[in-house]
Amino acid sequence: MYVPGYEYYKNKTANPLYIPAVGTSISPYFGYSPEAKFELTRMIKRTFPDAIRYYLTFEINCELYYGGNYIRGEYFGTLEDGVLETIIELPL
Repeated sequence: MYVPGYEYYKNKTANPLYIPAVGTSISPYFGYSPEAKFELTRMIKRTFPDAIRYYLTFEINCELYYGGNYIRGEYFGTLEDGVLETIIELPL
């Protein structure tokens, strides 16, 4: 089974619609990632008449591995300088 890694996706001639394995996840859970970081770097709380909103920013760095049944644990690549921003709204 051919499983392309991150280098394949950096190649500009690669088909942008190519999906390596339908239903396969990519996660740090399936392999060794000793320097993994998922850090809350910013939180803003705003109160409105009808709700409280939390604006959260996380920074993410980790090694990524394929999940799934047949290729679990195969190295995919590195996620560097990842940012996740989300808003949580709590109605009053």
